[in-house]
Amino acid sequence: MTEMLEAKICILLNQARVSAISGNIESLLGFKADDFFSGKLSLQERIHNDDLDIAEQLFAKSIIPANGFFNLRIRQANGRICCLKVIYSKQSDQNSADIILTLQLQDAKSLAQRERVLSADFKAMMENTDDYIYFKDRNHVFTGASQTLVSITDPSEHWGDLLGQTDYDVFPEAYADVYYRLEKQVFAGIPVAHEIQETLDNLGNTGWVDNRKYPILDENAEIIGLFGIARIITENVKNQLKIQQLLNEKNAILENQLVGFATVKDRKIIWANPAFVNLFGYSKQELVNMPTRQFYTHQADYLAIGKDYAKIADRVVLYRELEFVHKNGHRVWIDLSGMMLNSKEDITLWSFVDVTELKHHTLALQNSETEFRTLFEANSDAVMLLDDSGFINCNQATLALFGCGSVGEFCNYSPAKLSPFEQTAGSRSDELAAQMIDICRARGSHSFEWLHKRLDDGRVFPVDARLTAMELSGKQLVLAVIRDISLQKQIEQDLRIAAVAFNSMEGTTITDAKGDILKVNPAFSKITGYSAEEVIGQNPRVLQSGRHDADFYQTMWNSLINTGSWEGEICNRRKDGNIYPEYLTISAVKDDQGKINNYVAIFRDITLSKASAEEIERLAFYDPLTQLPNRRLLLNRLTPTLACNARNGRNGALLFIDLDNFKTLNDNYGHDKGDVLLQQVAERLLSCIREGDTVARLGGDEFVVMLTDLSADQLDSAALVELIGNKILMHLNKPYLLGELIYHSTPSIGATLFNGHEQEVEALLKHADIAMYEAKTAGRNTLRFYDQQMQAVIAARVLLEQELRLALIDNQFRLYYQPQVIDRLIIGVEALIRWQHPQHGLRQPLDFIPLAEENGLIVPIGQWVLDSACAQIKAWESHPQMEHLQLAVNVSLRQFRQADFVERVSCIIQHYAIRPHRLKLEITESQLMENIDDAIEKIRALRELGVRFSMDDFGTGYSSLANLKKLPIDQLKIDRSFVKDILRNDDDRIIVQTIIAMANKMHLEVIAEGVETEHQRDFLILNGCNLHQGYLYGKPMSLATLEQLLTESIDDKSPSSQITITEL
Repeated sequence: MTEMLEAKICILLNQARVSAISGNIESLLGFKADDFFSGKLSLQERIHNDDLDIAEQLFAKSIIPANGFFNLRIRQANGRICCLKVIYSKQSDQNSADIILTLQLQDAKSLAQRERVLSADFKAMMENTDDYIYFKDRNHVFTGASQTLVSITDPSEHWGDLLGQTDYDVFPEAYADVYYRLEKQVFAGIPVAHEIQETLDNLGNTGWVDNRKYPILDENAEIIGLFGIARIITENVKNQLKIQQLLNEKNAILENQLVGFATVKDRKIIWANPAFVNLFGYSKQELVNMPTRQFYTHQADYLAIGKDYAKIADRVVLYRELEFVHKNGHRVWIDLSGMMLNSKEDITLWSFVDVTELKHHTLALQNSETEFRTLFEANSDAVMLLDDSGFINCNQATLALFGCGSVGEFCNYSPAKLSPFEQTAGSRSDELAAQMIDICRARGSHSFEWLHKRLDDGRVFPVDARLTAMELSGKQLVLAVIRDISLQKQIEQDLRIAAVAFNSMEGTTITDAKGDILKVNPAFSKITGYSAEEVIGQNPRVLQSGRHDADFYQTMWNSLINTGSWEGEICNRRKDGNIYPEYLTISAVKDDQGKINNYVAIFRDITLSKASAEEIERLAFYDPLTQLPNRRLLLNRLTPTLACNARNGRNGALLFIDLDNFKTLNDNYGHDKGDVLLQQVAERLLSCIREGDTVARLGGDEFVVMLTDLSADQLDSAALVELIGNKILMHLNKPYLLGELIYHSTPSIGATLFNGHEQEVEALLKHADIAMYEAKTAGRNTLRFYDQQMQAVIAARVLLEQELRLALIDNQFRLYYQPQVIDRLIIGVEALIRWQHPQHGLRQPLDFIPLAEENGLIVPIGQWVLDSACAQIKAWESHPQMEHLQLAVNVSLRQFRQADFVERVSCIIQHYAIRPHRLKLEITESQLMENIDDAIEKIRALRELGVRFSMDDFGTGYSSLANLKKLPIDQLKIDRSFVKDILRNDDDRIIVQTIIAMANKMHLEVIAEGVETEHQRDFLILNGCNLHQGYLYGKPMSLATLEQLLTESIDDKSPSSQITITEL
C-alpha cells in the first residue's frame, strides 16, 4: 500500500496572488488555505534557503519552461522540513493576461517497501554491516538502510522502520541540510559525491564518517535513486586531534626554555620564546615578521647564514658563533644553531645561547698573541697550518675564503672537506692532495693550481696553492698559502665569451674615447645595412634618425660620463633610409686610472616586439569600437590626476554621458547602426574637449569625459564644466547620418567636481552616474551636477519604489476625474490617477509617476488605470446622467510599446462589455513619433474596435506634418504650456491658432487643456476651439464629487453656476 498526501495550488505570477487551492494543504504543510488566500503567507517564504535557485526559476514571470517536476524542501507550520515532489505547469490566462502557475505538491511515503520480500543475503548485510548503508529514491526517501544507521537515533528500532522517511524525519535539520545538499549533486549527474561529515549518535556524541553517494540507474540510464555508504572514521579524526595536542605541548615546552628559540620563514621571525625576548630586548609583538637582518652586526654574517640555508634544507644542523646586536645597540656573542622544522612550509628552528662572557675571556687570551697574529693575519692570502691530523690554525682570510664562521670551527673540518671529490683532471682530491704534501716535504715547497670548495654554500673555486714544509716546537708542519684566482679565471672566460658575443644576433659597436667607430660585428651590418668598411672611422651619428633633439643626446652623454653607462630606446635610420626602433646599451670601458678608453654599444631591433606591445596595450586599454580609452585606462589616468589636484589645489571634473533611447535605435534599426552612432558620438566628444582632457567609453552607450586643471575656485570650475557640457549637448544634438538613415539623438549628462581629496575613483564615477540619472529624471537632453543632497534623494527614491509596489498590491490608487466641456456642458472626463498613501494622504502623479516610468512599474499601474476606467464606464451605463460620458485615459510609452498592447485593451473591453467609442486613449506626441509604423498599426487595430485616440501635449514634440497625416487619430490636445500665456505671448497665440486651423483642415477634433480664465476660454472659442479642459471648469475630482456635479442641473448659465463649477 502507499500513503499519499497531495495538494494543488494555482498562483497568478504577475499579481503574486494565490487564486486556487485544492487537496489537503493543511495535512501536508500544516497551514490553512485561507493563510495563502489572504496574502498573510507566501509559499516562497517557506522554501528551504538551499532551494531558492529552483524557486527563482519556478516563480519567474515567464511561461518557459511550461512544465516539469523536481524535488523541493518546504518548512511546515511546526518548523520541520518536508521533502516534496513538485509537478508544475505554466500557462497564460486569456482573461487577465496573467501567467498561471499550477503546483501539484506530493509527499509520497511508500509503505510497500516495508512489505517487500528481501533476500536473506540482503537482510544479513543490512543487519550485520559496520558501515552505514542506505538506499533512497528520487524524493530523498529511504528505501533501505543498515541496522547501524537506524541505531544512530534509536537502537531499539529495526532498520525496516526507517523506510519511507527522509533525513529531516530522523536527523537534526542542520545535519539533514548537509546530507540533502550532497544528494542533490548525485541527482545532478555527478558519478560519486563524497564528503567527510560530522554525525551524532542517539546519546548526542559527535562522530565523523566518510560519506559517499552513488546514483542508481534504470534500464534507460535514468537516475531513479541513490546508494550510499558512510564509513565510520571517528577514531582517525580523534588521532589527528591528539597529534595537534602533542604539537601544542611541544610549543609549551619551547616557551619555557632558558635557551632562546625562534622559528623563521623567509628570513623573518614568526615565533620566539620568552628567553629570546629577554636576550634581544624586543617584545613578542615587535618580533612578529621582523627581518632577521636586524639582529646581525655584520652584513657578511647575514649573507653567510643565507648561504647555509642549503645545508639546513638537506637536514644538516647548522652551528655558528656570531656577533649579534641587542635592541639597545650593545653587541651580543651568540652560539647559534639552526635546523629544518617544516620542510613543506620552509620553516626553520634556531637556538641562541649567549656566549658573550666566554668570548670576552677568549679575546683577552688572544691579545697575548697579538704580534704573531698580526703578522699571520696581515696576509691577504689564506694561510693555514696543518699537521698529520689536520688543520691547527688559520687566518681570517682563510675563514672569508672558505665561508667559515670561526677558526675553531674551521679546524674541526678535515682537509678533504675543503675540496670537491675530484679535481679538474679527474683525479680524486684526497689522493692527489696526499701526493702534493709528499712532494712539498721532499722538496721543501711546492706550488700548483687546485680546486677548493666553500664550506657554507659548497661553491667550487680555483686557487693558486703554495705549500711550505716547516718545523715548530719539534712538530713537522705544512704552511699552506692559498690565493683565490677566480677573478683571473673569470676574465679569461669573459674574453672567450666576448669573442662569441661579438658574433651574436645583437648588433655591437666599439668606439674610441672620441666616439669614432673602431669595430662592428656582423649583426650590426645586418640590422643597419652598413658594412664594416662603410662605418669604421665614422661617428655613430651617421645612424641618427632626426627623431631626437639635442637634449636627448646630452642626457645620454651625461649618463655615460657620470655613471659609465646608458640604456634605453632610440630610433635610428638604416642605410636605405628606413627608421627603426632599437634598444641600446652603451658602456664606458676605463683603464686602471679610471680614464675612458672605449665605448661598447650593444643594440637590438625591437620593431616587431614594439608593435606587439603596442597592440597588447591597445587591446588592454582602448575600446575596440571607438578607439577611445576604456574604463581601465580612465581609472589609471584618474588616480594620478587626483593626486596632482590635491597638490596644486585645482579642480577637475567627471562628466558621465548616456545616450537617450539608444536601445530603441538598436531594436528598430539593428546594432550596426548603433555602432556607427557610437563612433560618431566619440568623434564629436573629442572635438569638444581641451588638450589634456580624456574621453573614455565605459561600454554600451556610456561615455565619461575627464576634465583636468580647471580652476582653484569651485564656482569658476563649475561654470567651465557647464560651458563644456553645453557644448557637448549642442554637438550631440545635431543629426547623425547612419548610412541612409538620418537620426536624432540626445544625451543626458551628469557632472561631479573633484579636487583630489575625495574618496576613491569608483565613488567619483558613481557620483557622476547619479547626476546623469538626475538629468534623465529632469527630462533628458540636459546637464545636472552631483551634490551631497542627492544621496537623500536616492534613498527617498528607493523607499518610494518599495511603497509603490505595495500600493499596487494593497489597491491604494484612486481615479480622479477632470471634466471636458463644450459650452459649459460636460461631455467627457479625463481619468487621472492619485495615490491614497496610508501615511502621507493623497499624493499627486508628479510625486510617483516619473519613478514608475523609470523602473517599469508604469506598466502594471497603467494596466490598473485602464481596467478601472473601463469598469467605471460600465458602471455609468446604468446612470442616465453619465451614460453619455467619454472617458479619456493616458497611456504611457512603456505600456504602448508592449507587443500585446492591442490584445490587452481588447480583452478589457470585452471583459466589461462596454461600448468602445466611450473609451479615449491619450498618447503623447513624442511616443507616437518614436516608432511611427508600430504606432499606426496599433492605433488602426483599436480604432477598428471603436476606441478613440487623442494626441496629448501636441506641439511639444518633433512630429512632422507628413507623419501626422499618417496617424489615424481623432483628436489633438493643445498643451497647457501654450494656453497659459495665450493672451500675453505672441508666439504661443500664433501656435494655438495654427494648431486649431490645422486640426480643422484635417477634420480632427481639437481640445485645449489648462484653461483657467474666461479670457482664455473666449479666445479659444473665437478661434474655433470649443472643447476645453481646465480649472475654469473644475479641478480633478473624486468619483463621488463628479457624480454629484452631474446629477445637478448645469443648464443655468449664470455666473454663480460658473463659480460653483470652478470651485469644484
